[in-house]
Amino acid sequence: MIAKHQTVIDQLEGTIRKTEEQARRHYEISLPSAEIDYSLRGRCAAQARVDSNGQTFLRINLQLLSDNLNDYLRQTIPHEIAHLVVNWQARKRHRRPRPHGP
Repeated sequence: MIAKHQTVIDQLEGTIRKTEEQARRHYEISLPSAEIDYSLRGRCAAQARVDSNGQTFLRINLQLLSDNLNDYLRQTIPHEIAHLVVNWQARKRHRRPRPHGP
């Protein structure tokens, strides 16, 4: 399934790496590059996670990415990278990020 989406995946990974680099420069942090997993299904577009060792992960819904490429790259990816930044910095300070949203 991933092979048929290779062009979309290449665009996505370029956007992720570019957005991570922007976050590193803006916040002057050493955020690690996220490990990308394409196994997410259902209505959730993406999920960001930082493990106890500080490694960052993004789970991507490949179907929603393909169906909504421009919005996904422009909105979803920066949103998820923001989660990585907040959670990664909180983990470094041994704190828990405050919840957001309704």
